[in-house]
Amino acid sequence: MRSMTGFGSASLDRRGLRTTVEARSVNNRHLKVTIRASPVLSAYESSIEELARERFRRGTVNLSVSIRREVPAVTLNLAAAREYAGKLRSLGRELRIPGEPDIALLASLPGVLEVPEAEGALPEEDFAVVREAIDAAFGKLSRMRDREGANLKRDLAKRARTVGSLVKSIRARAPGVREEYMARLRERVQRLVRDAGVEVPDRDLLRELAIFAERSDIAEELTRLQSHLDQFRIALSEEGEVGRRLDFLVQEMAREANTASAKSGDTEISKFCVDMKVELDRLKEQVQNVE
Repeated sequence: MRSMTGFGSASLDRRGLRTTVEARSVNNRHLKVTIRASPVLSAYESSIEELARERFRRGTVNLSVSIRREVPAVTLNLAAAREYAGKLRSLGRELRIPGEPDIALLASLPGVLEVPEAEGALPEEDFAVVREAIDAAFGKLSRMRDREGANLKRDLAKRARTVGSLVKSIRARAPGVREEYMARLRERVQRLVRDAGVEVPDRDLLRELAIFAERSDIAEELTRLQSHLDQFRIALSEEGEVGRRLDFLVQEMAREANTASAKSGDTEISKFCVDMKVELDRLKEQVQNVE
């Protein structure tokens, strides 16, 4: 099991490039990759996105890539320097100013020393360095998602056990509901007819009990709830993308708990169902982060 939240970073110095990468991810129903980088990487965005898709299946992955040349590539234009030097010597003779042209002055003149601007796409050889740094950051992000996933798994398993205990409590309580209803019904009827001297046959009471039992029977809901819970536990132990299945199962368990609470007609069972729905809400919140 993997989480969809995490962080990873990497830096790499090679070929005169310093590449710094940060990768963050949060939950999302699908995989979405956003890239914030220098325009020179725009031609490689599809390759970068493919790197993300090789490692991740769901989540929003935000990638930040910074590229800086440690030692800029400087070009010396000797022809321009000679031309400037000759012109300066001619000017010195014309103005009768002795001495040779200053080297610092020559270097500062346009066209003598040039730092080429990065235009177009980054060369393939340089992108290989960037790609390696991105892959390293994705690796750290992936490992953090694995660690977070392990923590999620423990928490989900613990909450699933709590739900299982509540299902058992409801099953244990359910048979006594009919008996208590029969006792209350008999007492209520006897109180109403006592002064009138009328007796109500047991068969009439049993018929009323049968109607109540059919209306309040939650055996099917508990069976389905237990089945969903068993499937939830199985999914927790499986590898790969299980987040969507877990989310569906939690929704189904919540639906069965709501129905059981409405049908039971029993305060104690309703309390168990409320506790269960609280736990299921926490489960639903947590599974939103599972890949």
